Amino acid sequence: MRRVSWLVLSLLIVTAGLVQAAEFVALGSAPGPLGPRDQIEVAVSRLAGGGVRLEYTLHGFEMTPVAIGGRTHQLVTLGREARSLEQGAPDLPRIARSVIIPDDAEMEARLVSIEYRDFPGVDVVPSKGNLTRDIDPATVPYTFGAAYAGGWYPAEAIGQSDPYIMRDLRGLVVEFQPFRYDAAARTLQACTRAVIDVVPVGPGRINVLTDARAPRGLSREFRQIYEGHFANFVLEGTRYPDPGEVGEMLVIAHDDFVSGLQPFVDWKNQMGIPTTLLAKSEVGSTAAQIAAYISAYYAAHDLAFVLLVGDYAYMPAPLSSGAPADPVYSLVAGSDSYPDLFVGRLSAENLGQVALQVQKFVEYEQTPQTGAGWYHMGTGIGSSEGAGIGDDGESDRQHIDNIRADLLNFTYTYVDQIYDPGANSTMVATAVNQGRSIINYCGHGSTTSWSTTGFSNSHVNALTNYNKLPFIISVACVNGAFQSGTCFAEAWLRASQSGAPTGAVAMYASTVNMSWAPPMAAQDESVDLLVLGRKRTFGALCYCGSSLMMDEYGSAGVSEFKNWHIFGDPSLRVRTDTPGTLVVEHDATIDGAATSFVVTVPGRAGALCGLSAGGEYLGSAFANAAGVADIAISGALPEGEVTLTVTDFNMSPYVAGIPVFTGPRPALSVSPDSLLVEMGIDEIHTETIQVANVGDEGSLLAYTIAVTGMGAGQPWLTVSPNRGSVPAGEAREIVATFDSRMVGLGTHRARIVVSAPDLPPVTVEVELVVGDASAVGGRDRPEVLALLPAQPNPSAGGTMLAFRLPQGGEASLGIYDMNGRLVRSLHNGALGAGLHTRTWDGRDAEGRPLPDGVYFYRLEADGLRLSDKVTIVR
Repeated sequence: MRRVSWLVLSLLIVTAGLVQAAEFVALGSAPGPLGPRDQIEVAVSRLAGGGVRLEYTLHGFEMTPVAIGGRTHQLVTLGREARSLEQGAPDLPRIARSVIIPDDAEMEARLVSIEYRDFPGVDVVPSKGNLTRDIDPATVPYTFGAAYAGGWYPAEAIGQSDPYIMRDLRGLVVEFQPFRYDAAARTLQACTRAVIDVVPVGPGRINVLTDARAPRGLSREFRQIYEGHFANFVLEGTRYPDPGEVGEMLVIAHDDFVSGLQPFVDWKNQMGIPTTLLAKSEVGSTAAQIAAYISAYYAAHDLAFVLLVGDYAYMPAPLSSGAPADPVYSLVAGSDSYPDLFVGRLSAENLGQVALQVQKFVEYEQTPQTGAGWYHMGTGIGSSEGAGIGDDGESDRQHIDNIRADLLNFTYTYVDQIYDPGANSTMVATAVNQGRSIINYCGHGSTTSWSTTGFSNSHVNALTNYNKLPFIISVACVNGAFQSGTCFAEAWLRASQSGAPTGAVAMYASTVNMSWAPPMAAQDESVDLLVLGRKRTFGALCYCGSSLMMDEYGSAGVSEFKNWHIFGDPSLRVRTDTPGTLVVEHDATIDGAATSFVVTVPGRAGALCGLSAGGEYLGSAFANAAGVADIAISGALPEGEVTLTVTDFNMSPYVAGIPVFTGPRPALSVSPDSLLVEMGIDEIHTETIQVANVGDEGSLLAYTIAVTGMGAGQPWLTVSPNRGSVPAGEAREIVATFDSRMVGLGTHRARIVVSAPDLPPVTVEVELVVGDASAVGGRDRPEVLALLPAQPNPSAGGTMLAFRLPQGGEASLGIYDMNGRLVRSLHNGALGAGLHTRTWDGRDAEGRPLPDGVYFYRLEADGLRLSDKVTIVR
């Protein structure tokens, strides 16, 4: 009879509550209470044949007493891991990790080993299931289902999802149950260590990755997702090249709104995101037609972002759970539910609403407020409900407060705590009007409000936070239900006062009643990724959070993702701190026939560098680890001027006009690059420097020379002539005169600066040492062996090599290949002190032209050896 009562009657207990704080339970040698991130380790290694091994080590977990019907049960939590949400079953944590798998193999997860520790005399809390946020969890009774009749639950320790495709990569979720419970024996078992192998067992059948698009590196924005999403990306990611260009954007607008979008399209092209604007009539009138067009465009382009323009009546959406589901447009690779694109919506009913939101998006990125402190201030809003049922067992306010702690450990200096009980709309309005860059909300909601605080559309419309616009992640019911009337998210994006932007710049909000725990996991992940300090777009933050949610909660997470909408520009670069200033180095002009343009942004790896002209995209590249971006130019450069734009996380954009040089282009070379002269008192001495034009044939280099850094007093260094011109392939000799009568004993420094229009100046560092005759010893030559840069370099086969000997003696100068073999001797014998030159014609000792490539030229003299590189390019 007892067994029948468990299975059929399913005991209902309503009176329940948390009775005290969580207790940490150590496993193994854990020294004491550990934070959520330290309670579990998952080590990943590669197996032969494309497999992967996951090794789990649990250091501890937490148990929180819950009173149910007068009896104490335990709520078991493990770090920040999710739970299965199976109503009436023991509420136990599960560990879900995505791994990259081969493109075309069927994979199987296998339990290699597992070790448990027993905890007898434990009653485990049952799950209330996956409740939606229009329900107060406290009103839902606990149900003890079939699993409480006895036997181990869950029966299996491991599982796996179907393979899925996330744009460039194929993956699957490995599901591990580190706890199991026997209710009849009142025994909880906790895993201390486990090993799971994921191995190929045959050809793939589901979501095989056969991308017909042209081969390319991983999408930059999605690469940031992969780094956090796939447990083995650190092992597999090096197999894929890092792309030099950002993914493209497609803007699809209702025909009435196309004219208002040109400033947005121009800015995106200017900053380096190639953007195409299409009218809805060119794409299709139904959601199915729009989806088909996006899929075809994705197959033919490196598409990363889609922006839909128009309210629901103007721009249709696919449906999921009976409500609009824009994220379904992102599912273009495979038959799974993981995003392959970032999709956002500019929801508008008229051209004025389009223009306002375009102004918000562009000004937020293009003209941030220099010196403004509101960028590093945020707001958190949470209800007092959900303890024990929320993700990680947290109530909404606990969840938001943990997010606050993460933000304060990042760039944020202040984050509001607007929590129930007592939260109200005035608190929100006051904070937002002062300026906040991020708002996280978790609680109940409606189509037009947040239930915690009662902040509604009317309050949004009264805001006065002029151009101090936050981005918002909202875990609440139907805040984004834009299919009927102006929803809460639309109010935030459309808000203005007397034409000036107010409200928000972006918002993540759902069109349905959200469930309780899964979206909390997504919000946690979005903030975790933000505080890592990576360069993030709003779309990447939102979709990466939802991808983790789908890993952890399976189908419950999928339904949330499909209805959770990005209101705003998915490519928006969010800001979390006072904007800094970029230091950017580049040529002052660009050749009209150039196929590339190099930009250096010291210390800013990942900075996006774009070339454009009149809003037309010409090329873009990300700065590499050395801060160098090599922009490949697409098509011909226009006459006149192009625009260089450099953007990076939390920085003000750098924008510069670059004149396009259409004639033969000169190039400036000066040798030597330094002078060291020793003189006695009351002496005059001369040295020579060479100014050469190593530019295009037919070019003419006009130059001027100035001496700087000598300080006050009579000049002890002069140059003559101090201006002139040099045809291509020729050099001019400049005489530098040193007069020690103008200075006292000691060391004196100056600079000879050679300048030419539209070219970077070249500086020769000068040092004069003045001593008495005995100290100088009559020597007027530097005591430094010097090997000067080859001119020109690269060379088509004729380059001049110059070197300076401090004293006479034996010297040798030779050309060596990359393997260190001598291929040509240019000098081997005695030479006097001073400057010497030799010309190498790019041939070996037998007079044969050497292959293109890099060679070394080496000088040996006075027991020393100097070398440098020269490149032959014919």
